[in-house]
Amino acid sequence: MRVLCLFLLLSLSSIYAQVWQGSTINPPYRLNSVDYSGDIGYAVGESGVVFKSTDFGRTWSLLRTGQPTEWLNSVDIHGSDIWAVGENGLIIKSTNAGSTWSYIVLNTTENLQEVYFSGDVGYIAGYNSTLHKTTNSGSTWTKVNFNSSSYQITSVRFGTDLFGALSTAGGIGQILVTENGGAGFLPLTVPNIGAIFSLAVPNDNVIYAAGETGIIKSTNRGLTWQNLTLNLSGYIYGADLFFYDTQNGIVVTNGGMVYRTTNGGASWTYETVFTTGTGTALAFYSNDLEHINIVGYGQKQSWYRNPPIQISIDSSSAYVRDTLKVAVRVSFPSAYRAFSFQLYTSGYANRLNFLYAKPATGTLIGSAGWGFFSNSIDNKLRFIAYGSDSIWNNGILTYLYFKTPDTLTASTDSITIVIDSAYFNTGDYPVVLKNGKVTLKQKTPGDVDLNGLIQAYDASLILRHLVGAIVLNPDQLMNAEVTNDNTLSALDASTIARYVAGLIPTLPWLGNFLAAGTPEMNDINIQAGQIFSVPIYLLQSTNILSFEGKLNYDEELFDFIGLEFSSQFTGSIKDYSQTTGSVLFALSALAGSEVIATEPLLKLKLRLKANASFAGSSVVELQSLRLNENTQLVNSARTRLFLVTSIDKDNEKPVEYSLQQNYPNPFNPTTRITFGLKDKSTVYLAVFNQLGEQIALLAHGDFDAGTHEVIWNATGQTSGIYFCKLVTEKFSSVKKLILIK
Repeated sequence: MRVLCLFLLLSLSSIYAQVWQGSTINPPYRLNSVDYSGDIGYAVGESGVVFKSTDFGRTWSLLRTGQPTEWLNSVDIHGSDIWAVGENGLIIKSTNAGSTWSYIVLNTTENLQEVYFSGDVGYIAGYNSTLHKTTNSGSTWTKVNFNSSSYQITSVRFGTDLFGALSTAGGIGQILVTENGGAGFLPLTVPNIGAIFSLAVPNDNVIYAAGETGIIKSTNRGLTWQNLTLNLSGYIYGADLFFYDTQNGIVVTNGGMVYRTTNGGASWTYETVFTTGTGTALAFYSNDLEHINIVGYGQKQSWYRNPPIQISIDSSSAYVRDTLKVAVRVSFPSAYRAFSFQLYTSGYANRLNFLYAKPATGTLIGSAGWGFFSNSIDNKLRFIAYGSDSIWNNGILTYLYFKTPDTLTASTDSITIVIDSAYFNTGDYPVVLKNGKVTLKQKTPGDVDLNGLIQAYDASLILRHLVGAIVLNPDQLMNAEVTNDNTLSALDASTIARYVAGLIPTLPWLGNFLAAGTPEMNDINIQAGQIFSVPIYLLQSTNILSFEGKLNYDEELFDFIGLEFSSQFTGSIKDYSQTTGSVLFALSALAGSEVIATEPLLKLKLRLKANASFAGSSVVELQSLRLNENTQLVNSARTRLFLVTSIDKDNEKPVEYSLQQNYPNPFNPTTRITFGLKDKSTVYLAVFNQLGEQIALLAHGDFDAGTHEVIWNATGQTSGIYFCKLVTEKFSSVKKLILIK
């Protein structure tokens, strides 16, 4: 009997050539049946022998021998009990892992062919219509009676508690089915495939049967049958069969062929276990469709195969004059532990120039802290790695780095990196190798849309990609990078635009891309419902061809209204996108310029939600800013937003515009500034130092008619005289402020 793990059926999606290994048992008895629980298995055979393996069939130890007349045909592990049956009514059982065995006596002297348990229900079947059933795990047995005594029963299987089938040998094999849990069996008419030795009943409709000359299948409880033999090349004399469900199964023939199907027998893959004439296979066990142990007789009596270690080199694509990074991957079978690795590759002669191997952070070799060494002679690479900590999980072992050629003879070209050999530890475990293919392509700098032309549209694609409006694929990204710094920025868009405008002669372009500038933002007072601007200034700037970055604000307090770019950049292309609480922006210009320090580089327009309120202040932050291809500035400027309220005196509007003297004055560090508006106005209220430099923006936006009050917090400023200036469309006024600390 085979108890199989269904959760591993996905491994059938890729069948790999395996290396089968045979073992000779001592003494070399014929083995007729095998069953496992985990890696521990029991095999039975001639002279009543029982062998035990603790390593899935690699080695066996003899537990029991019987009389020469004894012959065991079937073994089944049922919980902690081991049952075996054989010739002349022989039944033995062990309850202590095979250390001792007891005889079980049933009222039969027939040749028993199979013992089979499914839960507490079990069957012992044999010749001359012998069938005994238990419903209590073998404590008691009852005989099932048939109308005929001629059934040479070889196999019994159940799909459900009620529906099952049994097969017979002796001339033309037969199949009988039961729909009442074995109380009675009905013989079926089936195609002639000779004696039938094994059955599979994966559910209460489907039956598979393997006979001397073929395999048949029914999907309607045995009413009609399909002959699957034509789909099995070279099939002869089936030894054993098992299906894990209605689609996935394995058949082993006497001649040592293993057939597997994943589509219910419509097609099969096969492997050869041993050389023809050197052995005979009689039974098998598999717990996951990959580990298989076959038993029989011949030069060897046990054959096993493990799923191999799989080594592969990633297929990839690269452009000329590129540094190519290629991953070497591994997939280990369960329980394998590696302590060393050797890799030998070739096939890239005169095409790729090997640079070095690097088990970087995140690779298996790098994480295990192994030592490593690589050497490339005559375009043949030798790479070794080893360590004291084992590697067992799947992933990237290391990266190989190559330099691609300068030119191609065609628009595309390909190179195969051949794995000559690879092995772990002592090399005694099978390894499946998969070569990698490198497709080389000619880079066309500036042709971002891959239409064969370089246009202003290509520059716009870069900006849209930078602000997250579109996503460029790897080929587009490769052509988009035209400044040879291996990063994509708004400067690449500017460079393409300058090339299209005829300002530079060729792409890629190595120019003077150094830029300078310091971002600055000032604190602002705001009102509920007010639309206001948060300006971002750039001080001491030079050679600004492009900039890009991100602004963050509190989305629970503010509605996004828009983003305004400076009008200083003539012929520029610009774009932005707003996401939850953030704005991504990018701009590319045709000529480098110095930004006017008093004119905002950007204005973020927000509106304080009508029902929003907050204590203290909220913050708008310039999370990132990159000028040309300078190092990105992170959290380099911020604006604090202070909530202010209107003051309505006697419910009357002011009869004139006014800016009142601040109170208190002198002050430290805060003071109150009040202004009046006769009509709804656009207000600009700011504080300047004695050099005329703006140091704080207190209000900037539309205010309703009435009296308004703002607070200036001068923390961070030095003692001295400052000036507060109010400007509207119809009024302007300045007051002197004195800060004493």
